Amino acid sequence: MLTPALLSQTAKFLQASDFEPDADNFLFVQKKEDDTNKAMMMLDANVSILESIHSFYQGLMDVNNPNTNFDPLRHSSACRDALADFALQMREFTHDFRMHGARARTLAKITADRKDLVQQKLQAHTNSVMESLTIQSQREAVNMRIISVLGFLLLPATFVSTFFSTDVVKYQKDDGPGAGGDGGQGPRESYSPLAMERWVEVALPMTVLTFAAAYMMVYWERVRRWTRLLACTK
Repeated sequence: MLTPALLSQTAKFLQASDFEPDADNFLFVQKKEDDTNKAMMMLDANVSILESIHSFYQGLMDVNNPNTNFDPLRHSSACRDALADFALQMREFTHDFRMHGARARTLAKITADRKDLVQQKLQAHTNSVMESLTIQSQREAVNMRIISVLGFLLLPATFVSTFFSTDVVKYQKDDGPGAGGDGGQGPRESYSPLAMERWVEVALPMTVLTFAAAYMMVYWERVRRWTRLLACTK
């Protein structure tokens, strides 16, 4: 039962080079290897038991054995024939169990080879997935770098646009007499020191808090990493 089940489940590994096994295939082969080892142990135990029984009954017919007191049985032809037949059957059974043990050892070797093949396939598949993830991560890193560079290039213009959108500096159109004509004054600029003061009072503390929070996060991550490394080295 072990041999057909193993061959049917692992034949795809040898026939199709593009077959990708999963964890269930590995667990199946591992279970069959355990079953084969258990069968080998039982066969070896049965061989030892049969050899002991054969030796015991052979000793009953041994004339030079002082530990047996079966002289009447030794001189009985029927008893000798029955013991000889029983000994022959024990030898046949022992031979059969030895043959099954040899098959079980061969099957165990085949199972170990198939398990190594499945493990190599799984490792190759894992490496392929990791390589794909690495390439994808590199592409995402390049895209993020491009976005960061564009954001850095547009940062001055963004700051200027944000600053001039506040009430610190205003550009108002003069709606007085002559506006729009040759004698009009045109747009005029107004500056508010109070708005500038409030903007600085709010912007600078928020900037400091942002940098402080970023520094605390980086510091906490470093401490956690060092703690993990120290725990691994102990």
